[in-house]
Amino acid sequence: MDSGETAAARNVPFARFEVTREQELPAAMLASGLRLEDVSEVVLTHAHGDHIDGLVHLRSRVIAHEEELRYLASAFPRAMRHVLRQPLPAGFAAEPFALDSGPFGAFARSRSLSADGRIVVVGTPGHTPGHVSVICIDDSGRHVMLAGDATDSLEQLQALRADAIAPDPKVHVATLEAIVAHCAQHPTIYLPSHDPDSAARLAGAVTVG
Repeated sequence: MDSGETAAARNVPFARFEVTREQELPAAMLASGLRLEDVSEVVLTHAHGDHIDGLVHLRSRVIAHEEELRYLASAFPRAMRHVLRQPLPAGFAAEPFALDSGPFGAFARSRSLSADGRIVVVGTPGHTPGHVSVICIDDSGRHVMLAGDATDSLEQLQALRADAIAPDPKVHVATLEAIVAHCAQHPTIYLPSHDPDSAARLAGAVTVG
């Protein structure tokens, strides 16, 4: 899920990237005992550069929510990519998918990615209009929620606080309420991409209480 940033990322007024070659996808996967060739499919949570620029390292199939791809092609995101000098990665050609599998837990829309129903994409709009998260159900029945940028941190989720760039804060807050409701229904390990505590929560199988 997602591919991270590259060392070529340009800093912008509101974000400094400072990515090293050792932090790019190939070295990160190698450190986990994996190879780029082990990746058969990439699911994008949303189309911001720090989540998609690492696609330059991959030759795998890439899929993204159709609503996110429509938003990506609209005027405002195109203008921002030009102003910030952050083009899409070379050869970007994500295939669209629809959230057409009906409700999943507290989420109104979903799509199953595995035949056994244990890997599911759910709609989590807010940070971007077509943002999605991926939920994997482990052998103990816990839901491991790879939340992308649904929030920056667990604290933001618990505070039900929309982020500063959400196009529609009301939509974002409604998504946060759905995530909290899902966590109340199912033991859920919540893992937003930018939360420095996500790795420890995963290692300790710490669910949202």
